[in-house]
Amino acid sequence: MPLGTQDLRVQAEIEKQNANMEEDFKAIETNGELYADFHFNTQTMRGIFNLVSIYANMPDYTIPTSAVLRLNYTASSLVYSENSSLTFYMNGIPFASDMVRANGDQTETVLYLEIPGDLLRTGYNLLEISAYNRLSDEEGCTDDYNGANWVNISDVSCLRVAYDLVDDTTDLSLFPFPFLSLTDETGENCAVTVSNAADDAELTAALTLMADFGGSVALENNIDFSRIGDTDRANVIYFGLAENTSTELLELLDEEVPPTGAIVRRVHQDNGRELLLVISEQGEALLEAARYLADASRVEQTENSSIHISIGESQSYIDARRSNGLALEGNYTLKDIVGNGLSFSGPFPSGAAAAPAVGRGLCPPQQRPLQSEHSV
Repeated sequence: MPLGTQDLRVQAEIEKQNANMEEDFKAIETNGELYADFHFNTQTMRGIFNLVSIYANMPDYTIPTSAVLRLNYTASSLVYSENSSLTFYMNGIPFASDMVRANGDQTETVLYLEIPGDLLRTGYNLLEISAYNRLSDEEGCTDDYNGANWVNISDVSCLRVAYDLVDDTTDLSLFPFPFLSLTDETGENCAVTVSNAADDAELTAALTLMADFGGSVALENNIDFSRIGDTDRANVIYFGLAENTSTELLELLDEEVPPTGAIVRRVHQDNGRELLLVISEQGEALLEAARYLADASRVEQTENSSIHISIGESQSYIDARRSNGLALEGNYTLKDIVGNGLSFSGPFPSGAAAAPAVGRGLCPPQQRPLQSEHSV
């Protein structure tokens, strides 16, 4: 059987499936499902073997249900399609393969692929595309030295992931959802507000959170900053002193405002409005609460809809980060950590230097200080 004949037998079925997947891709957008699009950068896959990838981060408030990949690419007209292929992996597991379609007129090929839902997960999902491009069906490595076996992936290529929301979306651990989310990346439906009689402390706290949001929004910032009485947006974050806060909002706390510290509470109203209330008797506590909300590592540990924030609470976290920063900069040596030195028990005489363990990558501490390595 000539090389490639088996692939050609099923090509008609592949193209039929491609048409069905195109309909599914568009249906996700039109049938009211929640979805997120993740786009590729323009990339060129050169040589016989190559790999490109894209991460799709599905936050904790999502439950991925399905996904369709739209791949737009052009391939060198010299690529031997019957012996060249693209293989697709989700989180390390292959789910589809297709021959490379090289159009002589350099027109774009558009390929749609369904990704099995059980390969998706909350958190980071890694989609990889492995290419095998040949210029002939001959054995040997001659194709390694020829630059004509390339595939260009267009930046309109898109991984579309449909998802549901978790049952309880009022946990503070999910913040900044729903005020910023996959479906509102610019904050178009969000307002950060202060009381109608706001003083400097309320404004300072609200602006602290706004500054943090500035690094989280997408290409533009559409978050409204206003007094609570001047916004009609669906998702509202409110900073207010108790004395300036309306009875209607105070009743949503389900508790008295404490004399010290601040209350942070997530509320879902029956009219569909989502609120995050930050209320205190002390202006300094409002700022402390804003710092808490800007610290993702603290927020994600709060598995309740409300929390009490004390004045000065953030200082311990700031100090911890400063200490960690020193370690990452390599400013800690082994002596810094263990004191004046190490003591060894075993076959070495007391007071003698320990002999290095050859072949185990160890050396005396005075020769190699302990340093931390950090990678992102």
